[in-house]
Amino acid sequence: MNGKQATEGATELDLSGKGLTVVPSEIGKLTQLKKLILGKYQYNDKGEFIGILRNHLSALPREIEQLHQLEELLIVGNRLETLPPELGQLHNLRFLSLRSNQLNALPPEFGQLHNLQSLDLSNNQLNVLPPEFGLLINLRSLDLRSNQLSWLPAEIQQLPNLKELDLSGNPVK
Repeated sequence: MNGKQATEGATELDLSGKGLTVVPSEIGKLTQLKKLILGKYQYNDKGEFIGILRNHLSALPREIEQLHQLEELLIVGNRLETLPPELGQLHNLRFLSLRSNQLNALPPEFGQLHNLQSLDLSNNQLNVLPPEFGLLINLRSLDLRSNQLSWLPAEIQQLPNLKELDLSGNPVK
């Protein structure tokens, strides 16, 4: 389903490659949405993933909090520097990819994503993680490659289900 076909009963929405600079606030009306893609993926003729093409998103609307059913959110290859605290209201979110943006910090409300299992924050500008990361008790995979992290909060060591942690490309001591 693409953005032109979006209806209030939609469960998936792919806005990749639309040249968006902001996500319309009307996104909050799509309360049945389970998957939202805001970054364009490129595939070869065999259907294999081969890369990411950038869009121009620099902000997310606060109305994103109304997407209570959302389980997967991909905001890849954009220009996001910050995230709205309302992102923490997406309690059903299981998979979140914010790869290849310009994020330098995360809001403390990020710790409210208790059902999150996979989180990709690679290729950003993060230099610190909030201690609330320790509340992500279902997190299994955490990709922090290629950021500016020099240390991690001790709370990350307490994550009971964390199986994969990638810190390569960081100045972690």
